[in-house]
This record gives sequence, C-alpha cells and structure tokens, in this order.
Amino acid sequence: NTWDEATAASKFTGAIYVANLRVANRLAKLWSTNWLRATLATGEEREIERAQILDAIRHPNPIDRTGAALVKRTWFWLGTTGNAYWYVMRDALGAPRGFWPFFPHLTRLVVTPGEFIVGVNYYPDGLGAEPDFFPIEDVVHFKLENPNEHLYGYSPLRAAAYETNTADAIRVYESNWFKNQMRPDYVVSVGGVGGPNMMGDLERVRARFRMYHQGARRFGEPLFLPPDSKIQQIQFSLADSQFLELAGATEDRIFMIHSIPKWVVKPEGFATRSAATEAKIEFAEDTIEPAAAVIYDTLNVCVINDPRNVPRPDGVELELCHDSAAPVDVEFTHADA
Repeated sequence: NTWDEATAASKFTGAIYVANLRVANRLAKLWSTNWLRATLATGEEREIERAQILDAIRHPNPIDRTGAALVKRTWFWLGTTGNAYWYVMRDALGAPRGFWPFFPHLTRLVVTPGEFIVGVNYYPDGLGAEPDFFPIEDVVHFKLENPNEHLYGYSPLRAAAYETNTADAIRVYESNWFKNQMRPDYVVSVGGVGGPNMMGDLERVRARFRMYHQGARRFGEPLFLPPDSKIQQIQFSLADSQFLELAGATEDRIFMIHSIPKWVVKPEGFATRSAATEAKIEFAEDTIEPAAAVIYDTLNVCVINDPRNVPRPDGVELELCHDSAAPVDVEFTHADA
C-alpha cells in the first residue's frame, strides 16, 4: 500500500542487483543478434540484417550509445518498478532514428475518462513540477503483468517487498555488527583496583596481558590475576546466530521470485555434464526468453509493425527477432547425449 517507484528504483542493491544483472546481461547478449523477419504475402520468409530501424535500435542515443546498454537499463527498470519507457526520436520525415529512455518514476500515463491512453507526462524536474507531454504514438511503454490494474506494470521487486525489506535490515544489522566488533571477546573484572589511579592501574594490567598472553608462542600460559578478579567470556546469543543465518534464506527467496536458479548466482557443481546443460537450457527457456518477450513483443507491436515507422510493401509483415537464448545446436547436442 506504500509502493513508490522512486524508492523502488533506488533499491538496486544486494540480491536485487544480482538477480536483475543476471537477466540484463543475458538480454544484452541477445540484443547483439537482432534481425528482422519479413513474411511476404505468399508466406515466404526472409531475414533482413540491415535496415534503418535496426540501426536505430543498435545505436539508440548518445548516452546509452549501444542497444545492449539501453536494453540492460530497460530491464533494470522493469525489475525494480515494473515499467520502462522509450521516447521515439524521429527525423524530418517521421521515421524513427533513435530511442531515448524516460525514468519510470518521473513518467505518468495520461488517460481519458474512459481510460484510453493518449500519452505520457514526463517530469524532468520531479513530480509536482511542470511536465512535458508526449503523444502515445511517440512513446514505447514496456511493462510486466499486473494482476491489479492494466495501466502500470508489477515488478518482481514489488512481489519480493517483504524479503527485500528483511534483506536490507539484515545488511544494516551486519554492518553495525562488524563496526561494533570492537567489543571484547571477554571481560576481566580486576579486583583490588580503585581510587584516583584506577585508570592507570587498569592500563598496566592490560599491558601485562599483552606482554604475557598475546601471540602464538604464549598460548597455554597460565593466567595470574590480582585477588578477587573474574573473567567472563562474551558469547553471541542464539538470536544473533539465527538472524545472520536468515540472510541466506532471504536471498534465496528473492532469487526464486526473480526466477533465478541458485546455481546462477551461487556456482555449484553438477553431477553430470548433461545435468548442467539441462539446467542452462531451463534457465534460458523459463527466465531469459520470457524476459526477452516483454521487450521484443512490445517493440513489434508499437514500432516494427506500424508502417508509419517502418515502411514496407503491401502484404509484408515485419518482426524483430533474436537468436535463441538456448542455441538450437546445444539442444540437439543435449538430446543426443
């Protein structure tokens, strides 16, 4: 109920960063294999590797420079906020020449009373300032499925909000725990020390400790203390241990919500090469391909299939495609094995 996209976009740390980075890196590799499939009116298919729209996708803007960089940033936003936006930069004839990303937490959809989307308001100076309006035909809106509404997307981070808050609390706890580890492992209550020279007497006792009991060569030496002195060892409580063990379980749940198998972020040995290959294929099919579909399907609907953006002869359909995330030759090799 307190979901805020600006806060979500800043939660790009720890397990959230790792989970999104693993997917974004794989999407960037797919982006380098982009090509157009042209389906003629006769049903014949042809591959197109050079086209103006492909140049715009490969070199979208002066900041991101490469399409791979833009698609990585796009997935980072989808993973944290569930939404990402590209502004279509056109030439004098209206053809797309590049794409400029909008920060999702500064972008709001503009809808009519009947909830027809007519454009977006972008707030470069922050929400509450004067917005810039862009018609919807010049904006590509990527979003993940949302079970609660149809305007904005629902991110894995939102689904993992409880786990993320727990992970953040654990990181703060661990940080303070290490900072405060200056606390001693034991307490020595020295008897017979007091008066105006107490601090000096305690310092002399401490110096003798260092002299006679520190270092491997002095291990096992007997300890002599003034009368009425006591030694008490300080131990961590069971609650401390359980809280620190919770960190690993919380990270595992975050990776599960992001559809990231444990072996992707925590390398582990496989019993056989066949098992390792099967795991990689499942990761490609169950995680990478669905993530790629969100971006490619949106671009095909909003940009590629619009003849105003990409002119084509009558009866010709175009589709932006990529090589398989799990290469076909690997699948055949695995099947033979």
